[in-house]
Amino acid sequence: MKLTIKSKLLLSFGGLLFLSFGLALWGYLSIHRILELNEVKTSFSNFNVMLLEFRRLEKDFIMREPVSEEFNKSGRSKYIDEHHSLSKKFEHEFNLLQQNDYVQAFHIESYLTDLHEYLLGYSDQFLLMTQSYKYRGYGEWGLIGEMKAIQDKIENSSYPFDKSLYFKTNKFEAEFALNWNETSYNSFLNAVEVFKRSVQSTQTDSESESDRLQLLEWIGQYRKIFESIAETENIIGFSPKDGLKGEMRSLAHKVENTVHDIEMVIYRKTQESVGISIALFIVVFFTQLAIGMAIASIFSNKLSKNILSIKDCLVQLSQGVYPDKLNVKSTDETGESLKALNNHIDRIKTAASFAERIGNGELNIQYEEQYANDVLAQALLAMHQKLLTTADAEKIRNWSTKGLATFGEILRKYQDNLEEMSQQLISNLINYLDANQGKLFIINQESQEKPYLELLATYAWGKSKYMQQHIEKGEGLAGQAWLEKATIFLTEIPEDFVEISSGLGKGKPKCILIVPLMINEEVFGIIELASFTQLEKAKIEFVEKLSEIIASTLYSIKINIHTKSLLEQSQQQTEELRAAEEEMRQNQEELQATQEEMFRQKSELENEIEVLKEQIYSSKKRE
Repeated sequence: MKLTIKSKLLLSFGGLLFLSFGLALWGYLSIHRILELNEVKTSFSNFNVMLLEFRRLEKDFIMREPVSEEFNKSGRSKYIDEHHSLSKKFEHEFNLLQQNDYVQAFHIESYLTDLHEYLLGYSDQFLLMTQSYKYRGYGEWGLIGEMKAIQDKIENSSYPFDKSLYFKTNKFEAEFALNWNETSYNSFLNAVEVFKRSVQSTQTDSESESDRLQLLEWIGQYRKIFESIAETENIIGFSPKDGLKGEMRSLAHKVENTVHDIEMVIYRKTQESVGISIALFIVVFFTQLAIGMAIASIFSNKLSKNILSIKDCLVQLSQGVYPDKLNVKSTDETGESLKALNNHIDRIKTAASFAERIGNGELNIQYEEQYANDVLAQALLAMHQKLLTTADAEKIRNWSTKGLATFGEILRKYQDNLEEMSQQLISNLINYLDANQGKLFIINQESQEKPYLELLATYAWGKSKYMQQHIEKGEGLAGQAWLEKATIFLTEIPEDFVEISSGLGKGKPKCILIVPLMINEEVFGIIELASFTQLEKAKIEFVEKLSEIIASTLYSIKINIHTKSLLEQSQQQTEELRAAEEEMRQNQEELQATQEEMFRQKSELENEIEVLKEQIYSSKKRE
């Protein structure tokens, strides 16, 4: 049996203490009354605990169930069940308090009635809020399900309409769902009205008139359901201070204030009992003081020895030296102190070893769980976490640098073959990002008046998508990214977007990333990626950096092609000039030969003339 120092003293001087039994009995009765008062106070404090449980259930429900398929489909929720159980527990505690004599003695029945009313009101508001969330719905249930069904009808309407106006309504609808403010609400209503007027103003024949009227009816239903969703959200409360949330918050504050008022009443009554008890304990104290002084001398030597051992150990610790563990022989308070000091030595040694191993680069080590709750351990664990975070950031930088170098090598290797370079880029990029599908478009400017995006390479895309090889500016998501010269990242995938095929089957991607290949505000192409998994921010930034490098390469290729064209023209002109010079040289040689032949014939003619003259002269002379 473990005996403390106090127990030993009581056993040694039981006879003396028996003399003060009468005083102790009186003190006991006083303390018992104080404890009963504290029990009543604790019972009321339990209402605060229940309130915290109610508030926790409220927050857990708001965080999880509005987007839960099970709740929106069946209306069942474990948080509602827990709420009912807690309400029953509250009723039980309330009934017990009503039967307590102190409640009537302290005249706090009205406080108790108010408390009951506030908590019941809170419970009613909570259940009303759950019904409102069920009415609003999620996915394919409730108002949101109805709105998505109407959206499908509009998107699949056979009547032609301006898709951009319809997508703008979707955009403002999404903004309202994120911001819940009047600006987004009005923007949506204005966008729907513009979309509706656009459909009304289009020219149509009699055969398409019924389709147009049907589309207008769906647009009206779309707006009406959106307004119902907004009204339901307003009832629930856009912020914790509004709607049902605000009412529950107000009732919770009233419960807290009422419990505080009750506790103050009980506190004043308790103080009165404490005053009486203090007088009793003063008498008991001085009675036992004399006894304690006598007993203290008996145990002083033993205590002094243990205290000196503790002091020597603390001195060594203060000097940075690990002392030997102390020898624990007793099970009283001093023995527990020695054990605690031994435990402290173990904690310091563990912390020092942990810090040394971290300094040696062992970042994957774990701190001993039994020593992980003190201040030094928490500081070391915080430092450990920061080092891990820094290592993760360095890993991301290395991953990005390695990737940029790899793709830079691909650009250098295949820069003379644009199609091969494009295919290598998109296939390697999909694998490097762990994505699933990808396209690479290059802007074709053969027609300066109307350039277009030309599909140059794809990866893991269905054959049906190869049909659309050309995309104009502003057409679809890729054309929109070209027009806006900005990255588009979507996590809410359009219904008409292609499904991803894999070894596990087919399914909609979780996200779409479209990045323009742009440098100096000039777009040279578009990269379009789709993935089953959400792309992290680091991967998106990597693609944006890579897009600038690809755009720079495409710009260089464009300059090289233009330079090559000019060089070929120059070479062709030089060859033509050389041929002309050769022809002129040949003509000159032929002219020179002709002149020489003429001079020769002239000389021969002159000689013949001279011979003829001599013959004539000789003939005349003979005559």
